[in-house]
Amino acid sequence: MLTSQFVNSQADYEQGSLLANQQRYLEALACFDRAIAQQPEDCAAWIFRGVMLIYLGRFDEALKSCDRALAIQPKNAEAWLFHGVALQRLGRYREAYQNYDHALGRWHRPLTASLMRGLKRVWQLLAGFSLAQNAPSNSSR
Repeated sequence: MLTSQFVNSQADYEQGSLLANQQRYLEALACFDRAIAQQPEDCAAWIFRGVMLIYLGRFDEALKSCDRALAIQPKNAEAWLFHGVALQRLGRYREAYQNYDHALGRWHRPLTASLMRGLKRVWQLLAGFSLAQNAPSNSSR
């Protein structure tokens, strides 16, 4: 059986989504705040609260909302994505790109690290190929 608190939370969430699509971000933020007050563990509401704060230019607050969403669901790709957007808007680019790696599911191998390993392996292969071509031939003339 659904509780009235859950139903009200969903109604506020849906209203917030509609307002966000109309670019009425401040009103949408109020809806997401009400949804969270009724259902504090609603990860999606925390994420979209963060998105509204990004649209409003309140990046530090957006970061905190995304932090809360990640505390609820640590592998939520949207939470990592918008956490990264907030960081990028704050000029924290390296951290932002790490967050984008998380959003893409690169949990244990960030993109830059895996690219560097791949490039190192290519250079090793090329160096070995070059050495093999320049080695004196053992065949007699």
